[in-house]
Amino acid sequence: MQRNLENLQKYKPHNCPRCGQAFTCQPNAQANCVCFSFHLPESVSCYLRARYDSCVCPDCLGELIASAKNENASDVVKPLTP
Repeated sequence: MQRNLENLQKYKPHNCPRCGQAFTCQPNAQANCVCFSFHLPESVSCYLRARYDSCVCPDCLGELIASAKNENASDVVKPLTP
């Protein structure tokens, strides 16, 4: 996933661009970055690159991955409703 790491380094904690939830991203610390605990399907990676310039929170990342697995990626394009 392409991420705007400079933006994340300057602004911790970070608000998820998908749901608005605050979370801390540590892109330069693989051991502490939650993203490294997920296996990101290509469909989700493409979805994220097309819509966001920074990381999404772990909850949203998990939801997108589950949707891609459960519905053959068709649910990935649906926006999150508040």
